[in-house]
Amino acid sequence: MEKISRGEFKGWVSEEMLPLLPSSFFIDPPLAIQEMNAMVLRESRLRWAAIFCLPNQQRIFLKRDRTKGWFESAKYLVLPSKARKEWFIAYQLRNRKLSIPRPLGWMERLHRGFVKESYYLSEAIGSGVSLIEEAEKLGDRFPLFDLAKTVKRMHQEGLIHSDLHAGNFLWDGETLFLTDLHGAKIVKNPTLKQRLWNLSLLFHSLRSILVDADQLKFVRAYFEGDPLFLKKEEAFLQKIHFWMDRLQ
Repeated sequence: MEKISRGEFKGWVSEEMLPLLPSSFFIDPPLAIQEMNAMVLRESRLRWAAIFCLPNQQRIFLKRDRTKGWFESAKYLVLPSKARKEWFIAYQLRNRKLSIPRPLGWMERLHRGFVKESYYLSEAIGSGVSLIEEAEKLGDRFPLFDLAKTVKRMHQEGLIHSDLHAGNFLWDGETLFLTDLHGAKIVKNPTLKQRLWNLSLLFHSLRSILVDADQLKFVRAYFEGDPLFLKKEEAFLQKIHFWMDRLQ
């Protein structure tokens, strides 16, 4: 990683990628990559995301988060921006061998010392389309057990995601990759309550896809080898469904 400070932009970017970026990238990143035929994945007032290709044919994912209001501006004076936090979490999880798109950098655009925008860069996975967008097309090929094993491994490594949903997973046909990590944290030992809450968030996002039988298969795969689950299977599912109803 190489430290950068160009105009209003400060941060760290992969030293391999840096010389391949156009000079205009550090003036207006979205405009610069759209001139490189970027494929825009998301576009709203606060968030923008796209995939673009470098001259060496390496595919890159770029996400921009705009700072929302004075409170968030003040918060970023003492806490990391969304992009910086996502890079830090992704870097740690890659070291723990979790399936995370390789983090390639983060940048902040500062104005009078305040973070106005933050940018996160990583390798691009597949089409960049999330699991929830692919779910209906996948049908019987929906990777239910892969998802259960991925979430279990994620929790075993201490990751708790405050906004865990199927839109945060990418499926390349073989592996599930977890993304959008600015709302995640790494704890020493996730509690059962934290884990069940995460499952309720995920099931809620897949409410139109997973029937009760699918949810049971998922939970059994997730708790496989845990003797406690055999005694409290019904109680665990009731707790998950209670929170799903609250979310609804």
